Amino acid sequence: ELKLIELVLEPANAQDFTAQRTAAALLLGVEEARIATIVVRKRSIDARRPPVQVRLQAEVSLDEPAALAEMPAGK
Repeated sequence: ELKLIELVLEPANAQDFTAQRTAAALLLGVEEARIATIVVRKRSIDARRPPVQVRLQAEVSLDEPAALAEMPAGK
């Protein structure tokens, strides 16, 4: 099962998979163990007001890894 979500994290945690998985699980209302993969599709910095936040648009695969066809091709 593939879900499209937007995560909002502090800059210090934006690259940390554990922090991404925890935030995604809370957002989706599932256990962290169900999250197989997180593929970040877009990153943006929101510095309009403190605290600065990083917004990640991501695809989250639940219960099984994402199919290779869904993975981005290398450029």
